[in-house]
Amino acid sequence: EHEHAEKVDGSHSHEHAHGHRHDEPLFGGRLFSIGHTHHDNGAAHFHAEVMPLEDNTIRFHLLTESPDAGLKKFPIMAKEVMGLISVKGQEALPADCSFTAVDAEQPASEFTLLIPESIANAEAYSVMVPDIDVGGQRQNFSFHVGQIEVTQDPATNKGNESNE
Repeated sequence: EHEHAEKVDGSHSHEHAHGHRHDEPLFGGRLFSIGHTHHDNGAAHFHAEVMPLEDNTIRFHLLTESPDAGLKKFPIMAKEVMGLISVKGQEALPADCSFTAVDAEQPASEFTLLIPESIANAEAYSVMVPDIDVGGQRQNFSFHVGQIEVTQDPATNKGNESNE
């Protein structure tokens, strides 16, 4: 198992060894490890960079590691990513939500969600994306997002790590 740098949340352990590093976020948000896949050329690692709330909108970018060990956008074909959202700290059941691709004309790496009016204007939210296809594998991730800070949900933020 390994931990990550200050702006990268989540850790993951493996039954095998591999090296990878986590650079600074591309857009000034907070990185969350989604998981990885294996292929003939090694492993591909996937991350979500979650931005602080702005105008009752939650935004995240899908990223992967570039050949130079930095991060780059990772566009997917999905135009919609289903999720669950609740007000952080409240015991209400989470509501279904749908993040939509910012660029609906081609594969997209940026997704946004206008927070439902019934829970809008809270200080912070808990979000879970239970099923997203990245790199040909089903993954999941979760996070807390607020006006200023974005944090990991320690109870559920472990991406599915699959072999290809």
